[in-house]
Amino acid sequence: MSQTSFLASVAHWTQIECKERVLEAIPKLITLYKNAEDLQQTVDILKILCSSFLPHLDISTADTEKEFYSAVMPQASDMFDSAVDNLLAEAGMTESDHLQKTLLTLLTVLMDICECLELCLGHAINKEEERLSSLPHAVSSSVLHVLYCSYTHCSTSDKIYGEQLALVAAPLSTLFKKTHSLQQAFTSLLERPAFCDCSSVNVIEDLTAVCHRLLEISKVVSGMDVRVFASTLKILSNLAVQHAEVLKENLDVAAILSFLCEEIVNTCYHIATLLLQNSQEMSEQSVLLLRQHLKLAVFLLKIVVHFCEIFTNCLSRAAAWLLTLLLSILRYFKHGLIFSIRCSG
Repeated sequence: MSQTSFLASVAHWTQIECKERVLEAIPKLITLYKNAEDLQQTVDILKILCSSFLPHLDISTADTEKEFYSAVMPQASDMFDSAVDNLLAEAGMTESDHLQKTLLTLLTVLMDICECLELCLGHAINKEEERLSSLPHAVSSSVLHVLYCSYTHCSTSDKIYGEQLALVAAPLSTLFKKTHSLQQAFTSLLERPAFCDCSSVNVIEDLTAVCHRLLEISKVVSGMDVRVFASTLKILSNLAVQHAEVLKENLDVAAILSFLCEEIVNTCYHIATLLLQNSQEMSEQSVLLLRQHLKLAVFLLKIVVHFCEIFTNCLSRAAAWLLTLLLSILRYFKHGLIFSIRCSG
């Protein structure tokens, strides 16, 4: 049977057939996946692999399962990059029905990849603890790469698409939601103790890389969605604090603290500006926005305090921003900001 006819046949297999022939089919599909002729064919094979065959890899196929992740996930993140590159190239073209169809097709590819990676994470989350620690580096690195690239694409969409933004507003919104769903699945995986078993140097290096990547993602989403921003920082904070003893030598604590301090200072500025603009009477919307900013500032400040308590030997390189934060808080206290906030809420 030729590769083309095999692929056409597999697409119509029942779940029973997929389960019975999983060990036979996966190596062939991975070969087809690696050698696919175009982006759409590659993502179609990825969908078959993740939805039809991955669920049937049980405890007796641990080696095949590890090979699956190592082979499938890095190429999925590469494929995501290719689709984004194609979007960037197409977005500058003259508006037409063909262009709209092309943009929607490419955005659908991005969404399909997010869904497939989430299926991979879902399968990993349901693994036995002793096998969870054996997941390859490809799992976290590929997922975090896709999260970062997807959020970045959404955050810069107005510049990318310009006047064509209206054509893709709905699928971009869906892409953002699917990206956040993928992030939530990844968070569930990080919360499994076995996945973060720091008994080996490789796991410590991976965890350090995860924390640094989460910091990069936080910087991207800070101006997009408060809930996503807060949840991303919460993951980062929990990981760093929970594994502080083994991470303190490699974790860039100064970069994390500097970013947090800068965000708090900016948030306080927004609060002060909002109060000055509404000095007489605040609308309901302004009150809600004020409370949102205040909650965020308090949340970020708690993380800063916790980091300062845990990483006492790593504070010198963040001293400038810590001092700026303290001076900013004192300045806002001096001008009665806290009293104004209490009166307004």
